[in-house]
Amino acid sequence: IIGGVVILIVERMPRYRSAAMEAPMDVSQVTARQAALVGLVQILALVPGMSRSGCSIVGGMLAGLSRRVATEFSFFLAIPLLGSATIYKFVTTLDTLGPDQLLLLLLGAAFSGVFSLLAIDLLLKYISRHSFVAFGYYRIAAGALILLALPSDFIA
Repeated sequence: IIGGVVILIVERMPRYRSAAMEAPMDVSQVTARQAALVGLVQILALVPGMSRSGCSIVGGMLAGLSRRVATEFSFFLAIPLLGSATIYKFVTTLDTLGPDQLLLLLLGAAFSGVFSLLAIDLLLKYISRHSFVAFGYYRIAAGALILLALPSDFIA
């Protein structure tokens, strides 16, 4: 819920709107100061329920990046993090995998990579024409539904 509210606030900030008009049009134009601010805001993802990509995208927008560049930069930040975690997990469990399991793991990784790239492409196209307001409302609604479902045994 908090993440959704933050997204809505940042989207409505006049300072962000004017900065986004002059924002870098390419990830290669992100300054060290902007990257550092994104990294600092990304630390909030350590709080349970906070999205790493959401934090880094909002951080990029607060640093003066356009939605598209902030989103691209967020995904580029994920590559070393998720790549190293995947390699670590693979290396530490390799001796427990049989040949069939290894083949399934590699096929799953290949399909996951292809569909991840397609999803990222769709998101970047969407963000080029729209704001994150719908995502903000979605996060608030999803959070409210989860809070309402917690007292029941529906969510354990």
